[in-house]
This record gives sequence, structure tokens and C-alpha cells, in this order.
Amino acid sequence: MSQNQVRKSLNPKKPAAGAIPTPVRNWRDYLLMIRERWLIGVSLGLLCSCLFAFFQLKEPSLYRSTATMLIESKSDRVVDIAEVVDNTVRSSTELRNHLSQMRSRSFNRRVVGSFTEKEAARITQPYDTEESKGNLGSIISKVSISLPEGQVFYFTATHRDPEMAALIANRYVSEYIQYLLERTTVGETSANQFLQAQADKLKEKVAKGEKALEDFRRQNNTISLDESQDVILSRLQSFNTALTQARVEKLAIETQLQQVDEALENNVDLLQIPVISQYAGISELASQRQSLKAARALLEHRYLERHPKMIDNQNQLDANQNLIDEAVRQAVADLRAQLAGANRKFSNLQAEMARAEQDSLDLDELRIVYNAMRREVDSDRSLYQQILSRMNETTISAQLDNTNIRVLDDAAPSSWAFSPNRNDIITKSIGLFFIVALGVPILLELVNNRLHGYWDVQVYLERELLGEVPRSNRIDPEKLPYAIRDDMNDSLSEAFRVLYGQITMLSEREFPKSILVTSTIPGEGKSTLVSNLAFTFAKHGKKVLLIDFDLRRPVLHRFYKLDNEKGFLNWWNTKKEVQDSIPLKTNSELGIVQLEENMWMLPASGTSKNATEMLSQPRFEELLFQLKKEFDLVLLDTPPAGIFVETLQLGEVVDEVVYVSRQNAVNRNKAKRVLQDFDKVGVNVLGVILNSVKGAGAQRYGYYGYSYSSTDYVYRYYQRRDRKDRKKDKGEDNSMQSRKGKEETLNS
Repeated sequence: MSQNQVRKSLNPKKPAAGAIPTPVRNWRDYLLMIRERWLIGVSLGLLCSCLFAFFQLKEPSLYRSTATMLIESKSDRVVDIAEVVDNTVRSSTELRNHLSQMRSRSFNRRVVGSFTEKEAARITQPYDTEESKGNLGSIISKVSISLPEGQVFYFTATHRDPEMAALIANRYVSEYIQYLLERTTVGETSANQFLQAQADKLKEKVAKGEKALEDFRRQNNTISLDESQDVILSRLQSFNTALTQARVEKLAIETQLQQVDEALENNVDLLQIPVISQYAGISELASQRQSLKAARALLEHRYLERHPKMIDNQNQLDANQNLIDEAVRQAVADLRAQLAGANRKFSNLQAEMARAEQDSLDLDELRIVYNAMRREVDSDRSLYQQILSRMNETTISAQLDNTNIRVLDDAAPSSWAFSPNRNDIITKSIGLFFIVALGVPILLELVNNRLHGYWDVQVYLERELLGEVPRSNRIDPEKLPYAIRDDMNDSLSEAFRVLYGQITMLSEREFPKSILVTSTIPGEGKSTLVSNLAFTFAKHGKKVLLIDFDLRRPVLHRFYKLDNEKGFLNWWNTKKEVQDSIPLKTNSELGIVQLEENMWMLPASGTSKNATEMLSQPRFEELLFQLKKEFDLVLLDTPPAGIFVETLQLGEVVDEVVYVSRQNAVNRNKAKRVLQDFDKVGVNVLGVILNSVKGAGAQRYGYYGYSYSSTDYVYRYYQRRDRKDRKKDKGEDNSMQSRKGKEETLNS
């Protein structure tokens, strides 16, 4: 057969296994934890509860006294004057502030300092011992101050002397009331001093401000700013009216001159302009001209131009025209003179108007400065009056006894001690007993970091628990490897039947196949278990070959008192190849020994540290392949996988792996790492077998299903049967002895 065919047969493709359902702890699991370590829990519980009760009952008697104090929302007022220090309670925050002040270390020191030497000696005397004296501060600090509801404070003091308990509680109340009154007095005194100082400063400031106002008025000649402002306003109004009139006159003259200039440009008779025609004398000259022109028209009908009358008329007309022209020129000159005068008047009025406006602006600036100085003085005067008024109110308030705090109930000495309370101590002791008795076993189980039971395997290792092999103290350790062969213990035999059923059901390979059995560390009973497991499969009709592949320390040959001359290493050293035609059972170098019907063993035949080199050669795989052809099941006992690497390497060529762990022997983390290493190389780990389990077997910690819980029933069944058989045998022995005794008596 080719090497590829051998590898394909040794490592077939395995279907993915179904996920293991994660179990959940229930109350039965915890009950089983308690049952296993109940003696430790009960012992510690009794010890703790007894010690607790002893020391509690040994404590001296304590007495309790309570005083109550009310802080009202409003205090009675004779006059409606605001207090400097307001103790009015307006919200729950202010109540909590009071509570914080009462509980503060500074107030505690105040209360401690309020006791006289005689009172302090009486308070500390019950706490004095031979080694030390009682501490007053620590005794006083035990006062409980509470605000359960409303605005009533409860001061509860505890002491070994009932009278001292009442004294301490009442002193707390009185000192806090006195503390608030002192705070009020100090606040009022400080407020009066502050207000007096501020009033003196403001009075001086007001006097300086008024003097500065007076000096300001004198320096600026403004005795009355309002009168000066009225004068300036009157001037502005007069100048404004005159300026308007001057502007109108100026515009009228400019209009007339404009008409004259246009007439001159257009050679229009100036007499047509009203202002010219109405000028003094021009109208008369114009009338004369008209008369002369009318006379000339009459003369022209009679005379010629050279006639003396015509000449005389012309001369009169020329003289008249000259007079008119002179009058017109005079009129135009007068208009221009009037315009110049109007311009001068308008300019003068504008200058006066500007000076008046500037005077008004200057006065406004002075008014702003003056008003600012006046407002500051008025503000200081108003504040001064307010401070004087508040100072008077503070003086009156200090003379009034307005308070919103009063004592509701004084503390009275108690007639009975509240501690030690026997009923309460007994109840707590019983509770402590149950807490320790139940909690210690559970805690010990939870903190145990070793593989212990079903929960560790199924939840932590995430593996199937194939079964549990109970501890068999009654069987000789030398006979344990073949306990199943000889059926030495019914419980043990049933446990291996369960293992057979579990391995058969969970296996994904049909027979023939190879199974590797390994553990984490030495001493977990792996070799003994694999021997009994081989006998179990053999009893079920399977041809089983048990191989001792722990080449570093082989032990299987010792179980059956065989020599270790022939075996695997002997055959390996011959370097002969496996031949299909020659059965390996008859191979003399290999030395396979038949132990029982259907049961054979291949010894190691020595020791070797080169197992990894052997496994890496095809010759080993060919040997394993041929052995699977001759046997139904090949079981390999290997070195611990947590120590030697050849076990992991061997796991790659076998069909399945069974992991063995002794209960409470191996660390869970280490076992998990080894199993993860198997997963990394693709090894099919069927599950974990818990070996040397203490107790009744698989009932522990949530074992569900027939294949697990049945072991417990079998154990108890056979245990009862064994007891009956022992009693029966004992009864028969007794009857035999009595019969022999009677026979000996008769013979004698």
C-alpha cells in the first residue's frame, strides 16, 4: 500500500462535532458542594458563631438616651427687621447643612471642651482599664445625629452609665443652640462695625462731593445752570428770527438785481422793472418824457426838424433822458449797496448765531460734568442713608431674642440596657453559623483551581465528560490494572461500562480504529485506566491491542509480569518494513503477547528519548495501519501530554484521543492549554475521563442523562447488596461457629 493511502486511512476527514451545550448551575449543584464539605462548613460555622456570641455577651452593658431639637421654618418677630444672620430654614439643603455642622469635628471638639473636669471624669470612668484611661473624644464621637423626617433632629448618645448618656445628648443640643446664638451675635457685631466704618467713609465722601460742586460752579460762573441755559436759548431764538429775516431780504435784493442784470444783457428798458420804475424821481421823469414825446408828435405835424421848437423839444427830451439814465444808474447802485448791506447783516447774524450755539454747547458740557458730579454725590448720600438705616435695624435686631430653634424633649436616663441584646446575639450567631456552614463549602469549591468534576470539564474545558472512575481503596493497587478482567468491584465495572458506552456513542469512526489515552501530568492513573479500558472493550467482543508507547517510562509490562525484551523498540531497531502478507501477531521481533481472549499487548521493550524521530517516519504510520487491519481497537498508552511533545505528534496519526485526569490532581489552566494544543493540530479529542473520583460517582455537580447518573444508582445498588451479602456471610459464620461449639461441647 502506498504512503498516501496509509495517511488517508489513518487521518480520515472528520465531520465537525456538535457544540457542547453550556450547562448552568442550579440549586442542586450548590447542595452537592455543601454536602461534600459539610463537616468543614459546620465546624467553622460552630466555631465562628460561638466565638461571636461569646465576645458579644462579654461586652459591658450600654444605655441609650435621645434628645430632640426642632428648627422651625420661621422665627417669631417682634418687629419686621431682617436679621444679619438668618437661621430660617427654607429648603432641605439648609437642613442638611445644619446636620453637617452638628456632625463636624469642630463641633465635636466644642462639645468635648464644654464638659467640666468633674463631668469628664464621670464620663470616662466606666471606660477606664488598668492599661489605659477612657478617651473623652472617642466616647463623645459615638453620638448619633439623625434627621429622619420633618425638621426634628435626634441626638442619640450611648454610654455605660445611663445618666452620662442623657448628659451627653442634652449637652449636644444645648451647645448647638448656643453655637447658633454666638454665631448670630458675632455676625451682628461684625455687621455693626462694618456698617459704621462704611457710614463714616460715605459721610466724608458726600461732604467732599458737595464742596467740589460748589467750586465747580464758582470756577465756571454758573451759579444757576438753568438760568444760563434760558438766556442762551432766548439769544438763539432772537438770532434765528433775525437771520431768517436777513436771509429773506437778501434773497429779495438778489432777485431784483438778477432782473436788472438780465435786462441789461437783453437791452431791455430798465424802467420796465418795478424796482427801477419805482425809484425816487424816475416816475416823474418818465411822465415828463411821455409829455415831451406827445408834444413832439404834435410839432412834427407843423414844423420841420430844424424848427426852433423842434430843436427845443429835442433838447428837452435829451435832457430828460439823461436824467432818467442817471436815476436808473443810481437805482441800480442803490440795489447793489442794499445787497452788500444785506450780506454783511446776514454774515454778522450767522457769526452771532454760531457764538450763541457754541455757548450752548459749552454750557451742555459743563452741565454733563456737573450732573455726573451731582449724581455721584446723590448716590453716595442715598447709600449713606441706607447704611444708617440698616445700622439702626442691626442695633435693634441685636437687642431682640428672635430664634427659630427650640428643644422638643430633653434626654432622660434609660432604665434598661439596649446592649448586649441576647435575642439579637443569638439570632446573629445562628445566621453567622448558616452563612459560614453553607458559604465555606461553596467558596472552597469555587476557588478550587483543579479539575474536580462535571462543571470543570463541561464549562471550563468545554469538553464532553465521558465518565468518572470511582476511587477503589479496597482493591490492592497491584491488582487494579486487571480489576475489570477479574470483576473485582461492581461499581468500578459499571463505571467502565459507562465509559464503553460513551466512547462508542461519541466516536465518529467505526471499528477498526486507534485511540490514544493520555493525561496532563504523571500520576493520574492513566496506565491503569487504559488497561481496564482495554479489558472492557475485549469483554464486549472487540479485538483489542494495548500498546505501551510510553517509551520514556513503560509500565504496562509490569502489570502483567512480562519481560520487556521484545516489543516496539526491538522491532524498530531491526529496521524491517511492515509486510501485508505476514501477520504482525506472529512477528517475533514485535513480540505481541495475548493476555486474555480478545486482548493483546505490545510492550515497549525498553526505553527511548527519540520518540519524536520515530513518529516522523512513514514506517510508524505503516505499522499502525497494519495493526488496525488485524485488530478492532488499538489503544495507545502515551507519556503525559502536558510534559512531552511526542504525545501531540502521535495524536495526529491516531483516530481519536481520550484524555484522563485524576480528580483534584491537575491545574485546570494547564489541562485546558494541553487540550487547546490538541485542537491546534486537528486532533479529535472524544472527551475527558475523571479518574479516582471520591464519593458516589457521577451524581456530582449537574450530571444529567442516563449514562452519567446511572453510575450513582449502580454504586448504591451494589453497595447495599454488598452490605447484605456481608451480613449474610457474617450470620452464616456465626451460625457455623455456634454449631461447631455445640458439637465440641457434645463431644466433650
